[in-house]
Amino acid sequence: MSLREQIEVYRVDAIKQIEERQETRAQRLRELHREIVELEAQNGSLVGASIRATRPIEPADACPQCWIWEEARSPLTPFPGDAETDRFVCRKCGLAFDVQL
Repeated sequence: MSLREQIEVYRVDAIKQIEERQETRAQRLRELHREIVELEAQNGSLVGASIRATRPIEPADACPQCWIWEEARSPLTPFPGDAETDRFVCRKCGLAFDVQL
């Protein structure tokens, strides 16, 4: 094979390598873009949770976990406890508080 032919083979191979690298980079950029969009959405949710956590929870018997993290109003349901405590449970998330009588 002549020098010119070897250079041409090298050039064609380089084109293939460049195209493969470009596709790999483009795919990675698409993945990173999806990750950025997801992180921005999560950040927005955390900002909302942070705002809700800094304010008093109304009504007073609302589940703090549901309100802060999900912006859902779910009442804490009272259950009779023993002679010293009553239990309040959120039926949505299961968070429970034992309150001294």
